[in-house]
Amino acid sequence: MSMYNYVVRRVGFMAVTLFFVTLIAFAVTNILPGDVALLILGPNATEQSLEALQTQLGLNRPLYVQYIDWVVGLLQGNMGESLRFGEPVAQLIAELLPRSMMLAVAATLVA
Repeated sequence: MSMYNYVVRRVGFMAVTLFFVTLIAFAVTNILPGDVALLILGPNATEQSLEALQTQLGLNRPLYVQYIDWVVGLLQGNMGESLRFGEPVAQLIAELLPRSMMLAVAATLVA
Protein backbone atom coordinates (compact mmCIF):
# COMPACT_ATOMS: atom_id res chain seq x y z
CA MET A 1 0.00 0.00 0.00
CA SER A 2 1.35 3.40 -0.92
CA MET A 3 1.86 6.19 1.58
CA TYR A 4 -0.79 8.27 -0.22
CA ASN A 5 -3.46 5.60 0.28
CA TYR A 6 -2.46 5.22 3.92
CA VAL A 7 -2.73 8.96 4.59
CA VAL A 8 -6.06 9.24 2.77
CA ARG A 9 -7.46 6.32 4.75
CA ARG A 10 -6.25 7.75 8.08
CA VAL A 11 -7.69 11.20 7.30
CA GLY A 12 -10.97 9.55 6.35
CA PHE A 13 -11.10 7.65 9.65
CA MET A 14 -10.26 10.87 11.49
CA ALA A 15 -13.12 12.72 9.77
CA VAL A 16 -15.61 9.96 10.60
CA THR A 17 -14.40 9.83 14.21
CA LEU A 18 -14.68 13.61 14.60
CA PHE A 19 -18.18 13.52 13.13
CA PHE A 20 -19.36 10.91 15.62
CA VAL A 21 -17.62 12.58 18.58
CA THR A 22 -19.26 15.94 17.79
CA LEU A 23 -22.60 14.27 17.15
CA ILE A 24 -22.49 12.45 20.50
CA ALA A 25 -21.41 15.60 22.37
CA PHE A 26 -24.21 17.61 20.74
CA ALA A 27 -26.78 14.88 21.42
CA VAL A 28 -25.79 14.55 25.08
CA THR A 29 -26.11 18.29 25.67
CA ASN A 30 -29.52 18.34 23.99
CA ILE A 31 -30.83 15.28 25.82
CA LEU A 32 -30.18 16.85 29.22
CA PRO A 33 -33.39 17.88 30.96
CA GLY A 34 -34.34 21.52 31.30
CA ASP A 35 -34.71 24.53 29.08
CA VAL A 36 -31.67 26.73 28.50
CA ALA A 37 -33.85 29.81 28.08
CA LEU A 38 -35.57 29.12 31.40
CA LEU A 39 -32.19 28.60 33.05
CA ILE A 40 -30.94 31.96 31.75
CA LEU A 41 -34.08 33.98 32.49
CA GLY A 42 -35.07 32.30 35.73
CA PRO A 43 -38.33 30.79 36.96
CA ASN A 44 -40.23 34.10 36.87
CA ALA A 45 -39.78 34.57 33.10
CA THR A 46 -42.83 35.22 30.96
CA GLU A 47 -43.78 32.96 28.07
CA GLN A 48 -43.06 35.79 25.60
CA SER A 49 -39.56 36.39 26.97
CA LEU A 50 -38.84 32.64 26.89
CA GLU A 51 -39.95 32.41 23.26
CA ALA A 52 -37.92 35.49 22.34
CA LEU A 53 -34.76 34.09 23.93
CA GLN A 54 -35.32 30.67 22.35
CA THR A 55 -35.57 32.38 18.96
CA GLN A 56 -32.47 34.49 19.66
CA LEU A 57 -30.46 31.40 20.68
CA GLY A 58 -31.88 29.32 17.81
CA LEU A 59 -33.36 26.72 20.14
CA ASN A 60 -36.61 26.54 18.17
CA ARG A 61 -34.87 25.52 14.93
CA PRO A 62 -34.57 21.87 13.82
CA LEU A 63 -31.86 19.88 15.60
CA TYR A 64 -29.86 19.26 12.42
CA VAL A 65 -29.66 23.04 11.80
CA GLN A 66 -28.57 23.61 15.40
CA TYR A 67 -25.91 20.89 15.00
CA ILE A 68 -24.54 22.38 11.78
CA ASP A 69 -24.40 25.86 13.32
CA TRP A 70 -22.68 24.44 16.41
CA VAL A 71 -20.03 22.61 14.37
CA VAL A 72 -19.41 25.66 12.16
CA GLY A 73 -19.02 27.76 15.30
CA LEU A 74 -16.52 25.27 16.72
CA LEU A 75 -14.52 25.33 13.49
CA GLN A 76 -14.43 29.13 13.70
CA GLY A 77 -13.26 29.01 17.32
CA ASN A 78 -16.59 30.07 18.79
CA MET A 79 -17.26 27.73 21.72
CA GLY A 80 -20.20 29.74 22.98
CA GLU A 81 -20.73 31.76 26.11
CA SER A 82 -20.53 30.44 29.65
CA LEU A 83 -23.90 30.57 31.40
CA ARG A 84 -22.16 30.79 34.76
CA PHE A 85 -19.62 33.53 34.04
CA GLY A 86 -21.20 35.27 31.04
CA GLU A 87 -17.88 35.24 29.15
CA PRO A 88 -16.81 33.39 25.99
CA VAL A 89 -15.76 29.83 26.78
CA ALA A 90 -12.63 30.15 24.61
CA GLN A 91 -11.51 33.11 26.73
CA LEU A 92 -12.04 31.16 29.96
CA ILE A 93 -10.04 28.22 28.59
CA ALA A 94 -7.25 30.54 27.42
CA GLU A 95 -7.01 32.09 30.90
CA LEU A 96 -6.77 28.74 32.69
CA LEU A 97 -4.77 26.73 30.15
CA PRO A 98 -1.31 27.92 31.31
CA ARG A 99 -2.02 26.77 34.87
CA SER A 100 -3.29 23.42 33.63
CA MET A 101 -0.21 22.96 31.45
CA MET A 102 2.11 23.79 34.36
CA LEU A 103 0.30 21.24 36.51
CA ALA A 104 0.55 18.60 33.77
CA VAL A 105 4.29 19.25 33.30
CA ALA A 106 4.90 19.12 37.06
CA ALA A 107 2.97 15.85 37.34
CA THR A 108 4.95 14.39 34.44
CA LEU A 109 8.26 15.39 36.01
CA VAL A 110 7.29 13.90 39.37
CA ALA A 111 6.10 10.66 37.78
